[in-house]
Amino acid sequence: MKTHIEKKVKQTIESIDGIERANANPFLFGKVMNRMQMQKSEMVYTGKVVLRYAILVVLLVSVNFISIYSFKKQPSPKMKENMAIDDMANEYFVTTKVFEY
Repeated sequence: MKTHIEKKVKQTIESIDGIERANANPFLFGKVMNRMQMQKSEMVYTGKVVLRYAILVVLLVSVNFISIYSFKKQPSPKMKENMAIDDMANEYFVTTKVFEY
């Protein structure tokens, strides 16, 4: 068992002996700099892009106004409750209306 461990240690040490420093491609620095400069290019806003954003903003604002307007037109929950009570009273209880024919 001990000889097996010593053999593995010896193999590991011998594998380190042949290690050399890694060499990079001589054009690597130029390639990296070129790609970094390509990414720095400014965003040019064309008429299409500006028009699309303007339409999007107008749509969002109009949806907001429509939702606010429809929210204001709806009766409050208290009014809905009163309307339901009045409807139930008219349906199930005798009213003072007398129909004479």
